[in-house]
Amino acid sequence: KPLQGLQKPVQLLAMRKGAGSMGGWRYEVCPEGAAALERLGARRVAVASVCGLRRTGKSMLLDALQNPERSVGTQDNTAGL
Repeated sequence: KPLQGLQKPVQLLAMRKGAGSMGGWRYEVCPEGAAALERLGARRVAVASVCGLRRTGKSMLLDALQNPERSVGTQDNTAGL
């Protein structure tokens, strides 16, 4: 039975470009994801992680999981490693 408010996937982490001379990439916890995990308590969760070479469909797959009603496009607006 789905938990109230979690009928779709929730992003847990986001990559951000750091500032300044030491500004590499870093991961940040998404507030929505942290709140969703807190609401789950001790329930089991499934986490999906997608890795692969550039331009191989990772973002398309994750977009399809997060927004199944939205059509998949070819817009390149991701920040990969």
